[in-house]
Amino acid sequence: MPGQPNKAPAAAQNQTQTQTPSTTLNLENCNVTSTQPDTANNSAPDWNTAIKRAVKTPDGWLVIVAFLTGCAIWYQAREMARATEEMKKSTTAAEKSAATMEKSVNLQKIAMQQWIRVDDWRVEGTDVYKKHIPSTLTIAVDIDNPTDFLLTIEDVSANVAGIPWKSTIRNVLAPNDPAVKIEFPVKMLPQWGDDYRQNRLEVTVIGSIGYLDCFGKRQEQPMGEAFVLGMQYWNHGSIGLKEDDRTTQGEEKAN
Repeated sequence: MPGQPNKAPAAAQNQTQTQTPSTTLNLENCNVTSTQPDTANNSAPDWNTAIKRAVKTPDGWLVIVAFLTGCAIWYQAREMARATEEMKKSTTAAEKSAATMEKSVNLQKIAMQQWIRVDDWRVEGTDVYKKHIPSTLTIAVDIDNPTDFLLTIEDVSANVAGIPWKSTIRNVLAPNDPAVKIEFPVKMLPQWGDDYRQNRLEVTVIGSIGYLDCFGKRQEQPMGEAFVLGMQYWNHGSIGLKEDDRTTQGEEKAN
């Protein structure tokens, strides 16, 4: 309007302000989500760089030395365990082999085991003894070699009716050789007369036979026999057997 020069610009200014909108940006509630990968976190470590950095510090060298030492200890432990296992297997195999060899040796020893057959105990000259009381009796026995190898009879020792007796023989006995006769003299004592007349005189022969086996080792084989003697009959049995179990082989009775 004329006469109000300052009002026109103000109206224009107001119009301008009305046409220009406010552009204020509120960032408090604005959430921006990034879809780009986190290259700093997902990137693979650079081992070469890490090792280079480690060797430049004393602590890094300690870590490296400790790591190498651990590897060496682990390797040694593994090899030691493997060697121990192999040693156990070898020891077990050796023990089995030794047991098998020992068993074989024992079987051979058993196969070559020797002994002496003591047989045909008897009282010699019984026909004469039936007529009177003898001053001396003779008890005899045969011994031979029933095994498959040579042996040597060295000596025979015995306690005959309570009296020690010994004889040195030194006779080589081959398998199936004729038997060797051993004679034991029994000297009759005066106090034995009544027992002899009543057919109840007890005489024992207890001793052993010494011999060398096929390995040259001395062996002792025990022997023993009990006799009941009299003018009417004589009988004998092995020492330690009951009366009912005694053999009656060689029993002679007067008619």
